[in-house]
Amino acid sequence: MWLRLTITNTPVWFKAPFSRRTCDLAAIQANRKDFFIVGIDGSPDVVPFLKNPNSLIAATAAQDPYTMAEKAVEIGYNIINGKKPEQQLTLIPVELITKENVN
Repeated sequence: MWLRLTITNTPVWFKAPFSRRTCDLAAIQANRKDFFIVGIDGSPDVVPFLKNPNSLIAATAAQDPYTMAEKAVEIGYNIINGKKPEQQLTLIPVELITKENVN
């Protein structure tokens, strides 16, 4: 687990499920509103924070593990059958969940 909180114009990076809440609570307690927090994985625990107008958590990127697994199996199957991937890197879109579209 790591946490980096810099009180400048530098982004706040964190890793751990509770860190979004920790950063939000710390900012509120410090009376800071000059930045916003964005998470990853679209975890359901962030929904109440997105619905809270006082929260600095602005968004979370929701990955689709089913599509990721399906694509991985497809690529693996093709490799086993002698077909190389068309490209070295396969990007799978994510959904950005924000205060405006959370539900």
